[in-house]
Amino acid sequence: MSADYGWLCSPEGEESALVLFKAGKTCDGYFTNDAIIAHAMKAIDILEKYYPDEGHVLIFDNATMHLKCADDVLAAHQMPKGPSETWGIPKIASDSSGRIILGADGKPVKEKIFTLLPRGS
Repeated sequence: MSADYGWLCSPEGEESALVLFKAGKTCDGYFTNDAIIAHAMKAIDILEKYYPDEGHVLIFDNATMHLKCADDVLAAHQMPKGPSETWGIPKIASDSSGRIILGADGKPVKEKIFTLLPRGS
């Protein structure tokens, strides 16, 4: 939103950064980190193409985005509080040549990697 131009779009209005999104499990799901990045890139493209000689500040306020880490990162909130015989780090399974193994449903198969602390526990 700009005080000078209103909602971000090209001067003639044919390109727009507007995203109509209905959040929730029964609607469009949730605005993921990837969706936020795609939205920002679209806005930046419009700004660079139509308003290159002006300064721009993009402001984001999305609490779930603050939690984003790499998809395969180990996070404390996923760990058990004590020793566990069944807990492992989820990893997408691959065959000996490094190709991802797919299940009958076409989705990647996940396996658990069990780890030990340096002291052996």
